[in-house]
Amino acid sequence: MTESSAFHDLFVAPHPPHALNRPAAKRVLPRFRLPSASPLRETGPTSAMNSTEFNRPELPALGIVRHLDDDDRRLLSNYGEFLPLAEGAIVVKEGDPQNSLIFLISGLLHVTTRKDERTALLARIEPGEAIGEVSIFDPGTASATVQAKQFSQIWKTRRDDLDAFLAAYPEAAGRLLIGLLSDMARRLRRMNDKLSNTELQGALQEYFR
Repeated sequence: MTESSAFHDLFVAPHPPHALNRPAAKRVLPRFRLPSASPLRETGPTSAMNSTEFNRPELPALGIVRHLDDDDRRLLSNYGEFLPLAEGAIVVKEGDPQNSLIFLISGLLHVTTRKDERTALLARIEPGEAIGEVSIFDPGTASATVQAKQFSQIWKTRRDDLDAFLAAYPEAAGRLLIGLLSDMARRLRRMNDKLSNTELQGALQEYFR
């Protein structure tokens, strides 16, 4: 992901037992939203991550869910919804309430903000990356707009859904939290590096005046 601003971080962080050995819990049926029209198809060979088909959505072992095994990811997918996004679709609008975690499965999202009556690109979100890690713990208003730049597929969940997943599958939820915290720590580290570089550049410019 190429980030042009540290403020993107504010917006938008032994082998596990087999599922049969976990305490019985009520499973929530997945809330798939499938497009009414036939799925778009790209010409030529296309990888699964770049596919425009939307018939069997699943969470890939990337990013915040990379610590979960296949069964856990399938269970987690039931606590959110898979959404197809046409090119140009707005996922999150700057200034609107934001309390969701969004995981990009395929496609490309742009994070932008309005500054001096111009649109500034803050970040590019690529498959396997998520936005809203902070908002899922501390809901507020969105500080930027997120828009699909091509046909994309996302998985979206809310705090209540994650609380239900935690209650039903605490071990798997613990591994998800590790993924969230690891992602947030990585972004904070990047922000610190950018701030340090900015201060260094300022000092050098002052020195060579």
